[in-house]
Order: sequence, then C-alpha cells, then structure tokens
Amino acid sequence: TLDIKKDRQQLYTEQRDGSIENTYVLKLINKEHSSHTFDLTVLGLEGVRIIGSTQLNITAGEVKEFPVRLRAEKEAVKLTVTAIQFFLQATDSSGLTVESDSRFIGPMPRKQEQ
Repeated sequence: TLDIKKDRQQLYTEQRDGSIENTYVLKLINKEHSSHTFDLTVLGLEGVRIIGSTQLNITAGEVKEFPVRLRAEKEAVKLTVTAIQFFLQATDSSGLTVESDSRFIGPMPRKQEQ
C-alpha cells in the first residue's frame, strides 16, 4: 500500500535557478512476506525530477516513510496544480507495482502581456 502526504506547511519552493520544488512523504506498507526494493518514477509533469534516491527498500511486514523531493523547471509548471502519479515497480521478479495519485503545486501563472 502506498500513501502520499504532500507537505502542507510549504506548498512549493522556488529554487535559486528558478525551478519549482515540492516535498512529499511516501508511506509504504509491505504486506508481503518478503522484502522488496522498488524503483520510483513520477508521471504527469514533463521534465519532473526526483531529487535523491529513486530506490526504496522495505522489509517484509514493514511500514516505512520515505521523504521525496520533486523538482521541475518553472516553464514546465503551466498550472498552479498539476495532477501527478507516483509509480513504484519492484526490482525483483515479483512484478509487484504500486501507484498513487498526488499533485504538484506551482506558482500562479502570469498572464501574458499583449
């Protein structure tokens, strides 16, 4: 099971290079009788990058939280709220996948001057 918690204290952070960063906590519950390593990917926002490790390790029966930071170029963040999906794929032969929806928050888009 995968539960995503968006940092509600700070909706987004604008980095020095102008990129936009969001932080999350992924709560992963391994109901299996074996340990797994998952590869993490994020879909739904062009060019979004995971800052830090993209591999999550969890032992059998464990409940574990993983802090995750996502960063996107300001030009790619066209909406204030963009729907994204976190996708976990087990690296072993189990074929186990887990996904969960969330959102990427950015600044209010500026109107183009005419």
